[in-house]
Amino acid sequence: MDDTHVTRGYGLLEGLLAKKRACMANRLIPSHLREGRILDIGCGNVPYFLLNTEFSYKFGIDKVAYGESQRAFCEEHGIHFTDFDFEKESALPFDDQYFNTVTMLAVVEHIGPKRLPTMIDEARRVLKAGGVCVVTTPAPGRMRF
Repeated sequence: MDDTHVTRGYGLLEGLLAKKRACMANRLIPSHLREGRILDIGCGNVPYFLLNTEFSYKFGIDKVAYGESQRAFCEEHGIHFTDFDFEKESALPFDDQYFNTVTMLAVVEHIGPKRLPTMIDEARRVLKAGGVCVVTTPAPGRMRF
């Protein structure tokens, strides 16, 4: 199977899986953190989770290049989007301890094993002390590098 088609935003069950991930992540985030900032690493071509969670400030990053209409849509919904590719860049473009919550929903399996430690280190760097990091992955056997 061609890996380019096994990603978020595609597939027969993608809508259901995105909804399940969002519900699970929302249950894991305490309400007091929602008054701050959230960063969704790998938010995808449609920032489904950010559209379905309550936070004062929402940030999404992904290597998917958003067009003007997608950027306008995000702005209308209070989402700040940044193009970013962990395979090519190392440091997230945010200050230390900037976010109350960091999410990586069905994204770590898309990062090469040599780059994954950098991604985790960067998520920790931008996460405030006492913050929450939520990571989901598919079932074993679906991960491909």
